[in-house]
Amino acid sequence: MSDSDRATALQQMGFNVMLLTYQQIADEKNFEIVKRMLFEEIGLEYREKTERQLDAQCSLRRELFIDWNTLGR
Repeated sequence: MSDSDRATALQQMGFNVMLLTYQQIADEKNFEIVKRMLFEEIGLEYREKTERQLDAQCSLRRELFIDWNTLGR
C-alpha cells in the first residue's frame, strides 16, 4: 500500500493526516514551520520555548539527526 493510499484510508476514518519529509523534520527552520502548523491545526496557542528548553532541544536534535551509519563504531 502506498503512502497516499494509507493517508486516504486514515482520512476516511476521520484522522487528519500531514505528510512530512525527512527534510521537514531534520531541518530546524522547516520543523519550526511544521510545529506552528500543527498547533494551529489543533487549535492551541504556540508558546516560545525558554532558553533551557531550546538548549535541550538542540542537544536532542544533535543525537537524533546524526549519520546513523556511524552508530556502533
